[in-house]
Amino acid sequence: MKYRVLLVASCETNPTKIYGQLYEYLALLRLRKSPHLVRKKIPANVFTGSRLENLELDEDDHDCLISETERLKIRRRAERLAELRLARSGVGHLKKEEITKLQPLIGDVPMICIASEHKADEIAATLHDKAPWMAAATEYVWHALRLSARRGEAVRIPPVILNGPPGIGKSYWCRELASALRMPFADLDASKGGAGMSIVGLERGWGNAQPGRPVEVMIASQSGNPMMIVDEICKAKNVSAHHGTGYSFADSLLSVLEPATSAAWECPYYRVRFNMSYVSWIMTANDARRVPETILSRCQVIELKDLKPDELHDFLDRQGQRMQLSQIAIDVAHGVLDASAELLSRRMTLRDICRILMRAGDLEERQLLH
Repeated sequence: MKYRVLLVASCETNPTKIYGQLYEYLALLRLRKSPHLVRKKIPANVFTGSRLENLELDEDDHDCLISETERLKIRRRAERLAELRLARSGVGHLKKEEITKLQPLIGDVPMICIASEHKADEIAATLHDKAPWMAAATEYVWHALRLSARRGEAVRIPPVILNGPPGIGKSYWCRELASALRMPFADLDASKGGAGMSIVGLERGWGNAQPGRPVEVMIASQSGNPMMIVDEICKAKNVSAHHGTGYSFADSLLSVLEPATSAAWECPYYRVRFNMSYVSWIMTANDARRVPETILSRCQVIELKDLKPDELHDFLDRQGQRMQLSQIAIDVAHGVLDASAELLSRRMTLRDICRILMRAGDLEERQLLH
Protein backbone atom coordinates (compact mmCIF):
# COMPACT_ATOMS: atom_id res chain seq x y z
CA MET A 1 0.00 0.00 0.00
CA LYS A 2 1.12 3.53 -0.76
CA TYR A 3 -0.03 6.82 0.70
CA ARG A 4 0.66 10.53 0.33
CA VAL A 5 2.88 11.81 3.13
CA LEU A 6 4.31 15.09 1.87
CA LEU A 7 1.32 17.26 1.00
CA VAL A 8 2.77 19.10 -1.99
CA ALA A 9 2.22 18.86 -5.72
CA SER A 10 3.80 15.64 -6.98
CA CYS A 11 4.62 16.77 -10.55
CA GLU A 12 8.12 16.27 -11.96
CA THR A 13 10.42 19.24 -11.21
CA ASN A 14 13.74 17.88 -12.46
CA PRO A 15 14.59 19.72 -15.71
CA THR A 16 16.71 16.82 -17.00
CA LYS A 17 13.84 14.36 -16.60
CA ILE A 18 11.35 16.81 -18.13
CA TYR A 19 13.72 17.24 -21.09
CA GLY A 20 13.85 13.46 -21.52
CA GLN A 21 10.06 13.22 -21.46
CA LEU A 22 9.60 15.99 -24.05
CA TYR A 23 12.38 14.64 -26.26
CA GLU A 24 10.94 11.13 -26.20
CA TYR A 25 7.42 12.36 -26.96
CA LEU A 26 8.56 14.37 -29.99
CA ALA A 27 10.82 11.58 -31.31
CA LEU A 28 8.10 8.92 -31.10
CA LEU A 29 5.55 11.29 -32.66
CA ARG A 30 7.79 11.85 -35.68
CA LEU A 31 8.55 8.14 -36.00
CA ARG A 32 4.85 7.34 -36.10
CA LYS A 33 4.21 9.91 -38.82
CA SER A 34 7.44 9.46 -40.80
CA PRO A 35 9.17 6.14 -40.04
CA HIS A 36 11.32 6.62 -43.16
CA LEU A 37 13.37 9.29 -41.34
CA VAL A 38 15.50 6.55 -39.76
CA ARG A 39 17.42 3.84 -41.56
CA LYS A 40 16.32 1.11 -39.16
CA LYS A 41 13.09 -0.65 -40.09
CA ILE A 42 10.60 -0.32 -37.22
CA PRO A 43 7.36 -2.38 -37.05
CA ALA A 44 4.21 -0.27 -37.07
CA ASN A 45 2.78 -1.86 -33.89
CA VAL A 46 5.89 -1.08 -31.83
CA PHE A 47 4.77 2.47 -31.10
CA THR A 48 1.88 1.53 -28.82
CA GLY A 49 3.14 2.03 -25.27
CA SER A 50 6.77 1.83 -26.44
CA ARG A 51 9.85 3.54 -25.05
CA LEU A 52 12.41 5.26 -27.25
CA GLU A 53 15.30 3.46 -25.58
CA ASN A 54 13.82 0.09 -26.57
CA LEU A 55 14.01 0.95 -30.26
CA GLU A 56 17.84 0.95 -30.11
CA LEU A 57 18.33 3.88 -32.50
CA ASP A 58 21.86 5.07 -33.22
CA GLU A 59 23.11 8.67 -33.01
CA ASP A 60 22.54 9.37 -36.70
CA ASP A 61 18.89 8.33 -36.37
CA HIS A 62 18.46 10.72 -33.43
CA ASP A 63 20.00 13.53 -35.48
CA CYS A 64 17.54 12.85 -38.29
CA LEU A 65 14.58 12.90 -35.92
CA ILE A 66 15.46 15.99 -33.84
CA SER A 67 17.99 18.64 -34.80
CA GLU A 68 20.45 20.31 -32.44
CA THR A 69 18.47 23.55 -32.63
CA GLU A 70 15.30 21.72 -31.61
CA ARG A 71 17.13 20.06 -28.71
CA LEU A 72 18.22 23.44 -27.37
CA LYS A 73 14.65 24.68 -27.66
CA ILE A 74 13.36 21.60 -25.79
CA ARG A 75 15.98 22.10 -23.07
CA ARG A 76 14.99 25.75 -22.55
CA ARG A 77 11.33 24.78 -22.40
CA ALA A 78 12.10 21.98 -19.89
CA GLU A 79 14.02 24.38 -17.63
CA ARG A 80 11.21 26.92 -17.73
CA LEU A 81 8.60 24.26 -17.07
CA ALA A 82 10.66 22.96 -14.12
CA GLU A 83 10.79 26.49 -12.65
CA LEU A 84 7.03 26.94 -12.94
CA ARG A 85 6.30 23.51 -11.47
CA LEU A 86 8.71 24.09 -8.61
CA ALA A 87 7.08 27.42 -7.79
CA ARG A 88 3.65 25.77 -7.60
CA SER A 89 4.79 22.57 -5.88
CA GLY A 90 5.02 24.03 -2.38
CA VAL A 91 8.76 23.31 -2.03
CA GLY A 92 10.08 26.15 -4.15
CA HIS A 93 11.43 27.96 -1.07
CA LEU A 94 13.77 25.05 -0.24
CA LYS A 95 17.34 24.56 -1.33
CA LYS A 96 18.09 22.12 -4.13
CA GLU A 97 19.71 19.59 -1.78
CA GLU A 98 16.69 19.77 0.54
CA ILE A 99 14.29 19.11 -2.32
CA THR A 100 16.43 16.13 -3.31
CA LYS A 101 16.25 14.88 0.27
CA LEU A 102 12.46 15.16 0.36
CA GLN A 103 11.98 13.77 -3.14
CA PRO A 104 11.25 10.16 -1.96
CA LEU A 105 8.28 11.48 0.04
CA ILE A 106 6.74 13.41 -2.86
CA GLY A 107 3.92 11.36 -4.30
CA ASP A 108 2.85 7.95 -3.05
CA VAL A 109 5.03 6.57 -0.24
CA PRO A 110 5.14 2.88 0.82
CA MET A 111 3.39 2.03 4.10
CA ILE A 112 3.86 -0.87 6.51
CA CYS A 113 0.79 -3.14 6.30
CA ILE A 114 -0.46 -6.41 7.78
CA ALA A 115 -1.33 -8.98 5.14
CA SER A 116 -4.10 -10.67 7.14
CA GLU A 117 -5.64 -11.04 10.56
CA HIS A 118 -3.85 -14.37 10.83
CA LYS A 119 -0.52 -12.53 10.47
CA ALA A 120 -1.60 -10.16 13.24
CA ASP A 121 -2.31 -13.19 15.43
CA GLU A 122 1.18 -14.55 14.75
CA ILE A 123 2.86 -11.26 15.66
CA ALA A 124 0.87 -11.00 18.89
CA ALA A 125 1.71 -14.61 19.81
CA THR A 126 5.42 -13.98 19.23
CA LEU A 127 5.33 -10.85 21.40
CA HIS A 128 3.49 -12.67 24.17
CA ASP A 129 6.00 -15.50 24.09
CA LYS A 130 8.91 -13.07 24.52
CA ALA A 131 7.26 -10.92 27.21
CA PRO A 132 4.19 -12.59 28.76
CA TRP A 133 4.09 -10.03 31.59
CA MET A 134 3.26 -7.40 28.92
CA ALA A 135 0.03 -9.22 28.00
CA ALA A 136 -2.18 -6.15 28.39
CA ALA A 137 -0.03 -4.13 25.99
CA THR A 138 0.21 -7.02 23.53
CA GLU A 139 -3.57 -7.41 23.51
CA TYR A 140 -4.03 -3.70 22.77
CA VAL A 141 -1.66 -3.87 19.81
CA TRP A 142 -3.17 -7.16 18.64
CA HIS A 143 -6.62 -5.57 18.27
CA ALA A 144 -5.14 -2.58 16.41
CA LEU A 145 -3.27 -4.84 13.97
CA ARG A 146 -6.32 -7.00 13.30
CA LEU A 147 -8.39 -3.87 12.63
CA SER A 148 -5.80 -2.57 10.15
CA ALA A 149 -5.71 -5.94 8.37
CA ARG A 150 -9.50 -6.19 8.29
CA ARG A 151 -9.87 -2.73 6.76
CA GLY A 152 -6.96 -3.19 4.37
CA GLU A 153 -5.26 -0.07 5.76
CA ALA A 154 -1.71 0.77 6.75
CA VAL A 155 -0.68 -0.15 10.28
CA ARG A 156 -1.46 2.53 12.81
CA ILE A 157 -1.40 1.89 16.56
CA PRO A 158 -3.48 4.51 18.40
CA PRO A 159 -1.46 6.55 20.96
CA VAL A 160 -0.81 4.52 24.10
CA ILE A 161 1.04 4.99 27.39
CA LEU A 162 2.56 1.90 29.02
CA ASN A 163 2.51 2.70 32.73
CA GLY A 164 4.42 0.45 35.10
CA PRO A 165 7.45 0.04 37.39
CA PRO A 166 10.90 0.76 35.94
CA GLY A 167 12.94 -2.10 34.55
CA ILE A 168 10.09 -4.38 33.46
CA GLY A 169 11.00 -4.15 29.76
CA LYS A 170 8.55 -1.58 28.40
CA SER A 171 11.08 -0.15 25.94
CA TYR A 172 12.32 -3.66 25.14
CA TRP A 173 8.77 -4.70 24.26
CA CYS A 174 8.33 -1.63 22.01
CA ARG A 175 11.47 -2.44 20.04
CA GLU A 176 10.43 -6.09 19.71
CA LEU A 177 7.08 -4.89 18.32
CA ALA A 178 8.78 -2.65 15.75
CA SER A 179 11.05 -5.53 14.77
CA ALA A 180 8.13 -7.95 14.37
CA LEU A 181 6.32 -5.45 12.13
CA ARG A 182 9.53 -4.54 10.27
CA MET A 183 8.55 -0.97 10.98
CA PRO A 184 11.10 1.87 11.15
CA PHE A 185 11.22 3.47 14.59
CA ALA A 186 13.05 6.01 16.72
CA ASP A 187 13.59 6.33 20.48
CA LEU A 188 12.88 9.67 22.15
CA ASP A 189 13.78 10.37 25.78
CA ALA A 190 11.20 12.78 27.19
CA SER A 191 13.28 13.40 30.32
CA LYS A 192 15.87 15.30 28.28
CA GLY A 193 15.47 19.04 28.05
CA GLY A 194 15.21 19.28 24.27
CA ALA A 195 12.71 16.46 23.79
CA GLY A 196 9.99 18.82 22.61
CA MET A 197 12.23 20.21 19.88
CA SER A 198 13.26 16.68 18.86
CA ILE A 199 9.59 15.86 18.12
CA VAL A 200 8.64 18.81 15.92
CA GLY A 201 12.07 20.20 15.03
CA LEU A 202 13.30 23.77 15.21
CA GLU A 203 12.62 26.49 12.68
CA ARG A 204 15.36 28.09 10.65
CA GLY A 205 17.24 31.05 12.02
CA TRP A 206 18.78 29.29 15.01
CA GLY A 207 22.13 27.55 15.11
CA ASN A 208 20.66 24.13 15.95
CA ALA A 209 17.74 24.30 13.51
CA GLN A 210 16.76 20.84 12.26
CA PRO A 211 13.68 18.75 11.41
CA GLY A 212 12.03 16.58 14.08
CA ARG A 213 12.83 12.89 14.56
CA PRO A 214 9.55 11.63 13.00
CA VAL A 215 10.28 13.53 9.79
CA GLU A 216 13.89 12.33 9.79
CA VAL A 217 12.77 8.71 10.16
CA MET A 218 10.26 9.12 7.33
CA ILE A 219 12.96 10.51 5.04
CA ALA A 220 15.55 7.88 5.98
CA SER A 221 13.17 4.90 5.73
CA GLN A 222 10.98 6.30 2.92
CA SER A 223 7.99 5.04 4.90
CA GLY A 224 4.87 6.95 5.88
CA ASN A 225 4.01 5.17 9.12
CA PRO A 226 7.02 4.79 11.41
CA MET A 227 6.82 4.11 15.16
CA MET A 228 7.89 6.68 17.73
CA ILE A 229 8.88 5.27 21.14
CA VAL A 230 8.80 7.98 23.80
CA ASP A 231 10.47 6.94 27.07
CA GLU A 232 9.87 8.51 30.49
CA ILE A 233 6.98 10.73 29.40
CA CYS A 234 6.15 11.26 33.07
CA LYS A 235 9.48 13.12 33.42
CA ALA A 236 8.97 15.41 30.42
CA LYS A 237 10.43 18.88 30.86
CA ASN A 238 9.80 22.24 29.31
CA VAL A 239 12.84 24.16 28.11
CA SER A 240 13.51 27.80 27.25
CA ALA A 241 16.07 28.87 24.68
CA HIS A 242 18.57 31.64 25.44
CA HIS A 243 16.50 34.09 23.39
CA GLY A 244 13.49 33.49 25.66
CA THR A 245 11.36 31.21 23.48
CA GLY A 246 9.73 28.36 25.41
CA TYR A 247 9.37 24.79 24.13
CA SER A 248 6.69 22.72 25.85
CA PHE A 249 7.01 18.96 25.40
CA ALA A 250 3.26 18.50 25.83
CA ASP A 251 2.40 21.15 23.22
CA SER A 252 4.91 19.70 20.76
CA LEU A 253 3.50 16.21 21.20
CA LEU A 254 -0.11 17.38 20.94
CA SER A 255 0.49 18.89 17.51
CA VAL A 256 1.25 15.42 16.09
CA LEU A 257 -1.17 13.44 18.29
CA GLU A 258 -4.29 15.47 17.61
CA PRO A 259 -6.11 13.95 14.58
CA ALA A 260 -7.34 17.37 13.46
CA THR A 261 -3.78 18.70 13.03
CA SER A 262 -1.65 15.60 12.37
CA ALA A 263 -3.21 14.91 8.95
CA ALA A 264 -1.78 18.19 7.62
CA TRP A 265 0.98 19.03 10.09
CA GLU A 266 3.42 21.75 9.06
CA CYS A 267 7.09 21.07 9.76
CA PRO A 268 8.70 24.20 11.28
CA TYR A 269 12.02 23.44 9.60
CA TYR A 270 10.97 22.61 6.03
CA ARG A 271 7.76 24.71 6.17
CA VAL A 272 5.81 22.10 4.22
CA ARG A 273 2.89 19.97 5.34
CA PHE A 274 3.24 16.29 6.24
CA ASN A 275 0.54 13.71 6.86
CA MET A 276 1.53 12.43 10.33
CA SER A 277 -1.77 10.69 11.05
CA TYR A 278 -0.32 7.19 10.48
CA VAL A 279 2.63 7.57 12.86
CA SER A 280 2.30 5.16 15.81
CA TRP A 281 3.09 6.75 19.17
CA ILE A 282 3.95 4.37 22.02
CA MET A 283 4.99 6.03 25.27
CA THR A 284 6.28 4.65 28.56
CA ALA A 285 5.87 6.00 32.08
CA ASN A 286 6.60 5.01 35.65
CA ASP A 287 3.87 7.24 37.08
CA ALA A 288 1.12 8.25 34.64
CA ARG A 289 -0.31 10.68 37.21
CA ARG A 290 2.55 13.04 36.36
CA VAL A 291 1.70 13.08 32.65
CA PRO A 292 -0.13 16.28 31.55
CA GLU A 293 -3.89 15.84 31.36
CA THR A 294 -3.92 17.04 27.75
CA ILE A 295 -1.73 14.07 26.79
CA LEU A 296 -3.63 11.55 28.93
CA SER A 297 -6.92 12.53 27.33
CA ARG A 298 -5.59 11.55 23.90
CA CYS A 299 -3.93 8.28 24.85
CA GLN A 300 -4.93 4.86 26.12
CA VAL A 301 -3.17 4.19 29.44
CA ILE A 302 -2.28 0.54 30.03
CA GLU A 303 -1.36 -0.42 33.58
CA LEU A 304 1.43 -2.99 33.86
CA LYS A 305 2.43 -4.94 36.96
CA ASP A 306 5.86 -5.81 38.30
CA LEU A 307 7.53 -9.02 37.17
CA LYS A 308 7.14 -12.17 39.23
CA PRO A 309 10.23 -14.25 40.15
CA ASP A 310 9.36 -17.00 37.66
CA GLU A 311 8.99 -14.41 34.88
CA LEU A 312 12.45 -13.03 35.70
CA HIS A 313 13.93 -16.52 35.49
CA ASP A 314 12.13 -17.24 32.21
CA PHE A 315 13.56 -14.03 30.72
CA LEU A 316 17.02 -14.99 31.97
CA ASP A 317 16.77 -18.35 30.18
CA ARG A 318 15.69 -16.79 26.87
CA GLN A 319 18.24 -13.99 27.02
CA GLY A 320 21.04 -16.38 27.97
CA GLN A 321 20.24 -18.59 25.00
CA ARG A 322 20.10 -15.56 22.72
CA MET A 323 23.59 -14.59 23.95
CA GLN A 324 24.70 -18.19 23.25
CA LEU A 325 25.89 -18.78 26.82
CA SER A 326 26.54 -22.28 28.02
CA GLN A 327 23.98 -23.98 30.24
CA ILE A 328 26.47 -23.87 33.11
CA ALA A 329 26.76 -20.08 32.81
CA ILE A 330 22.97 -19.73 32.67
CA ASP A 331 22.53 -21.93 35.76
CA VAL A 332 25.09 -19.84 37.64
CA ALA A 333 23.24 -16.67 36.58
CA HIS A 334 20.02 -18.10 38.05
CA GLY A 335 21.81 -18.58 41.37
CA VAL A 336 23.23 -15.06 41.28
CA LEU A 337 19.78 -13.64 40.57
CA ASP A 338 18.25 -15.35 43.62
CA ALA A 339 21.16 -14.37 45.86
CA SER A 340 21.16 -10.74 44.67
CA ALA A 341 17.47 -10.28 45.46
CA GLU A 342 18.07 -11.49 49.00
CA LEU A 343 21.32 -9.62 49.62
CA LEU A 344 20.25 -6.30 48.11
CA SER A 345 16.74 -6.41 49.63
CA ARG A 346 15.19 -4.80 46.58
CA ARG A 347 13.23 -5.78 43.51
CA MET A 348 15.22 -7.16 40.60
CA THR A 349 14.65 -5.86 37.09
CA LEU A 350 15.43 -6.94 33.53
CA ARG A 351 18.36 -4.55 33.57
CA ASP A 352 19.83 -6.48 36.51
CA ILE A 353 19.44 -9.73 34.58
CA CYS A 354 21.19 -8.29 31.53
CA ARG A 355 24.11 -7.15 33.70
CA ILE A 356 24.33 -10.59 35.36
CA LEU A 357 24.35 -12.33 31.98
CA MET A 358 26.98 -9.97 30.56
CA ARG A 359 29.18 -10.67 33.58
CA ALA A 360 28.62 -14.41 33.17
CA GLY A 361 29.57 -14.16 29.50
CA ASP A 362 32.74 -12.21 30.30
CA LEU A 363 33.82 -14.76 32.91
CA GLU A 364 33.09 -17.64 30.57
CA GLU A 365 35.34 -16.16 27.88
CA ARG A 366 38.29 -15.62 30.20
CA GLN A 367 41.21 -17.99 30.04
CA LEU A 368 42.00 -20.05 33.11
CA LEU A 369 45.15 -19.14 35.01
CA HIS A 370 47.54 -22.02 35.68
